[in-house]
Amino acid sequence: RLPGTIDPVPRSALRARSAYARLIAVLATLGAILVGVGAILFFASNWQDMPGMGKLALILGGIAVAYIIGYWLKYESRYPRIGTAIIFLATLLFGAGIFLVGQAYHMKANDPNLLFWWSIGVLPLAYFARSRSILSLAILAALGGLGWKADSWLENGDTSWVFVFAFYAVLGPA
Repeated sequence: RLPGTIDPVPRSALRARSAYARLIAVLATLGAILVGVGAILFFASNWQDMPGMGKLALILGGIAVAYIIGYWLKYESRYPRIGTAIIFLATLLFGAGIFLVGQAYHMKANDPNLLFWWSIGVLPLAYFARSRSILSLAILAALGGLGWKADSWLENGDTSWVFVFAFYAVLGPA
């Protein structure tokens, strides 16, 4: 060792730090999923009792606040993984907002196009934020919309799930 040099960091310390970083990301994403599901259930249970403008303000305000906090944590502070999880929460709220606003304007709640709109709205954000969880959500929403649409096209009753499974089996390798 040369005088005045710093000892290298042991590999075990680097591995431990990497494991803790992944654990923080996983726990933050799971927390965002739970908060998102809680918000969706809150909206759904109190939806009939809220005035029209209150519904829209609550949804848009929640989405905007989640995006602002997520952006600040990811890019302005020292907590990028938590910020990414909160941006993921905002994408979940965005999807809930699409379905709830669709219901408010008398669209069918079982319309597969709503999943496509959710996917289209989230996909660019996945690339800008460089988030695998947001990209996974966009892909799952798109695939869910495709399967739902294929099921509505077939309308074979009890056996349509076989065709939807075959559709995904062909789509997967492609």
